[in-house]
Amino acid sequence: RDQPRSRGLGDVYKRQVSYNAWLRNDDWESIKSVLEAENPSIIYLTELHPDIETRIKSLQNVFHIFRKKSDAILVRRDAMLNPRLVVNAEVDALPGIVVSMKFEKVELMFLGIHPAAPLSGEATRRRDESFDAVASIVEEADELVIVAGDFNATSWSSPFRRLQKRTGLVNSQRGEGIQATWPSYPGSYFNGLLRIPIDHCLHSPEIMTLNRAVGDAGKSNHNPIRVDLIIPVSR
Repeated sequence: RDQPRSRGLGDVYKRQVSYNAWLRNDDWESIKSVLEAENPSIIYLTELHPDIETRIKSLQNVFHIFRKKSDAILVRRDAMLNPRLVVNAEVDALPGIVVSMKFEKVELMFLGIHPAAPLSGEATRRRDESFDAVASIVEEADELVIVAGDFNATSWSSPFRRLQKRTGLVNSQRGEGIQATWPSYPGSYFNGLLRIPIDHCLHSPEIMTLNRAVGDAGKSNHNPIRVDLIIPVSR
């Protein structure tokens, strides 16, 4: 299931951006400039500072905005994706947010996730349980699926590889190099040492990654990832 498919004549191009804005980052202009530079159809934001949460509302003329705690998914209004927030017990337990979308004849489920950082044995257990919960949702989904966010795991870690094997989702990083995203602390010389890729985008094998890049971190301690996706209009 992990082989790229051929592009069809009716396929649709969409750009997705995932960005951990960092809870300590209250600079709205820096966050806004990152988003404007990438010009995405779908954005997942996590670790939003409380002051930033209120500023997000200023984008509501351009984006449909869905919020959960310090997370947000923004879907561009002119992207013709007809988004709606998914709410049920299984989704509510996730460390993240889920939005269902539909365009043409295609239904798409977008999961923005931010599991616990593995800073202790207990936190590692919670992160791995979150991956299991994501896998269960993906296995039950009839729609095409995109899972993006700060996974707090590298693509070569065992929990990440188990998630990918269980779901059959394709890693958009494949063939694009390491593309490290953390740490990117503003002004820190540590940024050049031992940087790792923990921000990811996985997608159904029917979807194709056209391009993937790491953006400017702004004043966050993470770099955003930008993924250009080709989505089939029929299955």
